[in-house]
Amino acid sequence: MSKHNIDLGFVEKTDYGSGKYRPFDVLGNSRGMPVMVMCSEDADPPRWQLIAGNAYSVHFLSYADMERYIVDNGLTAWSQEHERKSGIRLSATNITKPFIY
Repeated sequence: MSKHNIDLGFVEKTDYGSGKYRPFDVLGNSRGMPVMVMCSEDADPPRWQLIAGNAYSVHFLSYADMERYIVDNGLTAWSQEHERKSGIRLSATNITKPFIY
C-alpha cells in the first residue's frame, strides 16, 4: 500500500515489474493522468523512477533530484480530482484500468 492507501501490487505484474523496482507512490499530472513513483533498493539501476503512461519513464539518482522534477512539472499527490479528470479510479478496491493514454 502507498501512503494514499492505493494498492500498487498490480504494478509488479507489468513490464516494469522486473524485480529491480518496487512501487512507492502514485502522483497525478495536470491532465489527471497517473504517474507511478518506483524505488530501487540499489543504486544500479538508479534509485528512483517515474513512469507516466506506458512509454515514458525518467530515472533519478537522488530523491532530491526527483523532488525537483516533480515540483518543476507540477505533479501532485493522486487525488479524487485526478480520478475525476482521467476517469481512472485508483483505490485499494477498484483498480480496473491500465495506465494507457
